Amino acid sequence: ETDIDMWIGYGRTFRKGKIDWSIQLNVRNLFADSDLIPISANPDGTIAQARIPEETVWTLTNTFKF
Repeated sequence: ETDIDMWIGYGRTFRKGKIDWSIQLNVRNLFADSDLIPISANPDGTIAQARIPEETVWTLTNTFKF
C-alpha cells in the first residue's frame, strides 16, 4: 500500500512589510482508491477480511501575520 501526500504554498507581503500573508493547500492520500483493502486470506486464497481505505482529505490554510 502506498499513500502519497502533497502540498503547495504561496506567501506575499502587503502594506510595505506590515502584513505577511500565506496560503497553503494540503492533500492527504492524493491517489486514494475506493476499493476494499484485503488484510487476511482464507486457505483457498479468497479474501477473509478487508478494510475500508482512507479517503482523500483536502485542507486549505490561509494565514495573516501582523
